[in-house]
Order: sequence, then C-alpha cells, then structure tokens
Amino acid sequence: HKWLAAQHILPDLHWPVVCGCSGLLFWLAGSGWQSLCLAGLATVARLLWLGLQAFFLHPFPDEVLSCYAAAEAAAEAAQVSSTAAKHGPPAAERSRSKGVSGKVAWWNRPLADISELELQLLRHLASEVGERHEATERVAALAEEIKAAQLNVFNFRHFGRPEPQLGFTGVRYHMAFLAYAVAVAGLRTPAYVGRTARILEQVLHILMHEHTWQYMKNCWAGDQAQPFQCTENVMWSGHVLMVAALYEALTGDARFRTDGFSTMSLAGVPLDKSDTMRVAAQCARGCLERAAHGMSCEPNFVFFACQNHVQLPLLLLERMGLPLDVEDGKLPPEACVASFVRRRWENFALRSYMAPVRTGAFKVLLHSGRSRVNFGIPFGHLGHDGWCLAHYFPWAISPAVPGAIWRLCVSPILKGTSTYRSAHKAAFSVPHEFSRRDVTVAPNGASEGKHDAAHVHAPLDSAASAEKKGCRKCATKPLARMDSARLLAADAPEPAPAVSEGAKHAASPLPCCLGLNISSVAWMAQLLPAAAQVGDHEAAAAIAHFLRQRTVTEEMDSGRLRAHLFESSEWRIGSTSNYLMGLAIMEGSPYRDMVQRPPDRAFFRGPLLAEVPDRVDVFRARREDLPDGMAELRLGLVLPEGMAEFWLLLRNVQEVLTVEELPAGASWSFSLCDERERSGPSEPSRLSGRLLLRLSSAEPSLALSLRCRAAA
Repeated sequence: HKWLAAQHILPDLHWPVVCGCSGLLFWLAGSGWQSLCLAGLATVARLLWLGLQAFFLHPFPDEVLSCYAAAEAAAEAAQVSSTAAKHGPPAAERSRSKGVSGKVAWWNRPLADISELELQLLRHLASEVGERHEATERVAALAEEIKAAQLNVFNFRHFGRPEPQLGFTGVRYHMAFLAYAVAVAGLRTPAYVGRTARILEQVLHILMHEHTWQYMKNCWAGDQAQPFQCTENVMWSGHVLMVAALYEALTGDARFRTDGFSTMSLAGVPLDKSDTMRVAAQCARGCLERAAHGMSCEPNFVFFACQNHVQLPLLLLERMGLPLDVEDGKLPPEACVASFVRRRWENFALRSYMAPVRTGAFKVLLHSGRSRVNFGIPFGHLGHDGWCLAHYFPWAISPAVPGAIWRLCVSPILKGTSTYRSAHKAAFSVPHEFSRRDVTVAPNGASEGKHDAAHVHAPLDSAASAEKKGCRKCATKPLARMDSARLLAADAPEPAPAVSEGAKHAASPLPCCLGLNISSVAWMAQLLPAAAQVGDHEAAAAIAHFLRQRTVTEEMDSGRLRAHLFESSEWRIGSTSNYLMGLAIMEGSPYRDMVQRPPDRAFFRGPLLAEVPDRVDVFRARREDLPDGMAELRLGLVLPEGMAEFWLLLRNVQEVLTVEELPAGASWSFSLCDERERSGPSEPSRLSGRLLLRLSSAEPSLALSLRCRAAA
C-alpha cells in the first residue's frame, strides 16, 4: 500500500491502523491467531484489489484536471448548457451574418482555398465510395479486399468463426474517416454543398449495408442484435450518427432527420428504419446505462475514441437547436440531455482513462457493466491517441484540455520514437514547403486567383521500404496476405529523453509487441489532425512531410491526378482520410469552431453552388449577401484539359445578373430548372438553375464572381 501511494495510485492511509482494526474485529468474532491471520490476508487482498482498480482508473495529470475544472466552472457560471437547451447557442455564439466572404462570421477566421494536394486526395476518396447505384457492389468488394489484406493480429474470431469486421480496419472505420475528412475539407468551401452532400450521403448508404454491421449477429441476441435497437454498438451507431449530423450541419439538408434511413440486407433489400434524432437518443441511452458513462462497443468494452462519435454529434445537434428527448431516471430535472451526457462522460474519462503503462496517453479500453467498472487495458497506442484527440478537440469543454494532454502525455512519447525523430530530421534538414520558419503559424492556402500543380508530392523515397524492426518475436512473425505495396515501416522507438517531473508521464519506448503490428504510416496519419488542432505546428509539419514522402499519385481516366498514401487496402482509405483531414486543418479548416458554432440554417436558404460536372473540381466557394436580396458568389474551378463548355447548378437563385472575371471571348447564360428540390417535409422548396459557360479556349482554372438575385 505504501508503494501504491508513492506511485500516486492510492492515497497514503495509515495501513497498520486499517489492518489492526480489521484484525481486532475478526479476533472478537472468531478465535485465536487463525482469525487474525485471515483478517490480515483479507485486508491485504482488499488493498491489492483497490490498487488494481486505481491502476485501471488512472487519472490524467493534475494540470489537465485543473484545465477541466476551470473550464467547467466558467461554463456553469455562464449557464451555457441550460441556455443552449432552451434557446439555442448563447447570444455571443449565434450567427448574425448571412454570408461568407473573406471571413466566416460564425468561425471568425479567413478561409483559404483548397490546395492542389487536397483536391488530389479528395478525388481518390470520392472514387473509393463510388456512385449510389453501385453501393452494394462497392461495400462487398471493400470488405473482401480488406479481409484479404488483414494481418493475423486483426483476424478476430468469435466462437471459432472469423469476424474480420470486428477488427480495427473494418469497412465502417474507413468510410467514417473518409466522411469526416471530406466534411472538414469542405469547411473552406461553405457555399459549395454538392461535394460534401454527395460523398456523405454515399458513405451513410454504405454504412447501412449489412456488410458493415453483420458482426452484430454473433455478438448480441434479440433486440440488441438489431442495429437500431442495440445500445452497445457505438462503433457503428456512433459513426452513423456523426455522419448524419455533419450532413445536415454542412448542407442544410434535413432529409436524414425527417425522412430517415434504412438498413439493407446483403441483397440490398431495406430492413429497419430510423432517423438522426432516434439514433442520437439511442446513443444517449447507451451512455446513461453504463457505469463508465460511455456507450460500449463490443459488449461491455468502452473506448474513449469511440465516444467522440457520440459526444461530438450530440453537441452539434444541440447547437443546431435540436434537443434530445430521452426519458431516464438518471437525468436531473430540466437537464439538457446532450450536455448532461457529455459533461458526465468527460469528467469520468479524464479521471480514469490515462494509460499507466507509457505506451500511449489514453488506455485502450475499460470493461464496464451497468453497475460498476471492472477492469481496463493499462496500455495505449500513439495511433489511438491521435484518434482520441483529433475528434475530442472539437467538442471538449475547453481546447486547453486536449492541448494539455498532448503536451504532457502524447508529445513526450511521440518524440521518443525513432519514426518521429527521423521524420523530424528529414523535414527540417533541407528547405521545403514545411520549413522551420512556418512552424509558428498555420500555413496559408493557395493565393487568390492562383491554383496550379505546384503542390504535387515528392516521389516516394527509398527509406519508406525500410525493413521492420523490433523484438525477435515480432521480426519473425509472418505478415500474412499483405499487398506488395505495403510499407513495412513499423519502427521500434528508441529510448526517449527524460521529461520534467511535473508531467508525471515520462517518455518511454513503445514496445513493438504493444504496437499491434500497425504500420507507422497509419498511426502517423492518425496523429496529424490532432497535432494540427492543438497547435503543435512543428510536430504537424514533421508528420505531414513524413506522409507526403509516402504519397503516390495516379492518373485517372479523365487525365486528372489523384493521390493516396502508399499503403495496402487494410489501411489505405482510413489513413489517406486522416492525412487529408490533417492537411485541411493545417490550411485553416475550423473543425472545432464548426462544431461549437455550426452555420446558421438561414445560410442554406441563400444562393449556393449545388453541383458541377464530374470532371470539374471546386477549390473556392464563398458567398457574401448584399442588400435587396442580392448575393455575390466567389467561385474557383479547376477544369479538365480541353473543356471549353460546362454548366454549374445553382440553388436558391432566381436570376444571375453578372459573371465577372471571365476570360476574353467567353459567354454565359442562365436558365431556371423545371423541378424544385425539397430537403424535407418541413423545409421550403429550393429553386435551382443552370449557369452555362462557354469559353473561347480551354482554361486550366477559373476564378469567377457571380452577382445573383436570391430566390424568394
């Protein structure tokens, strides 16, 4: 007990007094020294059990808890939760602007253009989800492709039967990360809703397919085996909820809240139906039922990373003025469900989820029943830390909390790995786009009116094919069924320098066996969005350079280039998505600001760019509302070679008055469409029109300014 107290795991009690009192009681109730020995053994066993429980429920450093306590006190003083529940976001956070020009009034920061590298990554991710009519074939092909590439460590088995979708590389994770990356990149083109809407809708369609949730039949029985009834399946329900919430927040389309969505069988036949708010209530109930205050994944396993995909959309729906209605005895009167669930989870997690074994900041999981928390996995993983922080930062009570976790817990371990050290050395040893002079501020996007192929990646370096290092057991373990393009770069970290005493989270090597045989490309990609959000620009630049050197480009049938990380199908989609998200945040995509202050619903009733031809890319789309129902759309387009005539589908536009900055000899015409779109039963009709542009000669890119009259 004294040793546990010295490790700050148990308080320093007077253990001889505890043992003596217990022994005296046993002496009075029993007879002789035998009872006294039993009392002593019982006391020691109890102390060991308390020590193990404290070991499994290890708190984060005091500085992290202090940041949380200060933010919680400020939130309570301002009554943010109750105000948001009754009247929407606080007045200071409400949008008072209808347009998006040089700055977004909701997010209060400039919007950079989408870079050429981001466009190439977006093209690849769009090709991965395919078209709506081929969703069934696409999800089946993805499931088989990932299954064939999986390593032995991820071939989970349930009662002797293989369950590949239970692994860390299931289809649902690839699709969810893809949706989040596209949504974050799209924050810098808020007046163009077509790309975000199309890809997120297709991702949700794939998540509904039985290929992504069929594992449930072997994990649960009865109602819990049904996707929309299970309260323990956050690894599917949470992603469905977050994709649906982001879709409505960034497109203004309420169809998944009003019309809902249906699961589909392997043959594509619709099964059960639900909607955004019912899934949100289902997830909230799952959090309220657990002693760990979070919704479990596999039965009774509660992961910090997975809770992000419940807490973030619950906050987003709350800030959009869509409160939940969940009947539960644990809720205090007049409580906002989303705020109560969020604060209860965050308070518990910060006091329980630090990994005592210094392989990562967050322990992998806790095993929690409905009445008590039983045990936890005491080690973590850097890739898991990146996942936790990347999506915790937007909904955290204060950005200082995840920032302190990164600085005190994640950064010392990361900077002690040989993978990061070599990446940092390569990034700052020679001049390139991420030079040392850029690490104090976030890099800016492409300049106005200029968008070319200057950001095409460097060729894959020979160091990327370095042999795997580690202990003899890991070095000799067969990497079964790996693609020939797989990078074997799971380096074993070198000993790290000592960290200050106050951190209480000294850097230490990540044992290769506990690295779970995950390639460094995958976990470095997970860390990039986290590093970018917490403001560690030097680490973000080093990681971005590491990933850029492992990025390849391919020429598409249309002649355009697309890019992805040089990985097997086991990790390619998810890692490329995390890479894109990290780059987008480095370029200024306001992920946290969007979640805390989502766009006003009135913005989507004004003029928008709804769709463009398949081979046209949009790198700029902003709107500024003018008096008398007028608006100005500022668009930037990348055109394929040889395209001299194309159309733009505009929404909520009655008339286009002028098109400025057209090349000499170009002409245009505008005509209203015959059909009106409707986003839901409660939404007004949307008037659409086509703007036809004819160029005298093909142009690689265009920067246009459209002055139009908004539809009544």
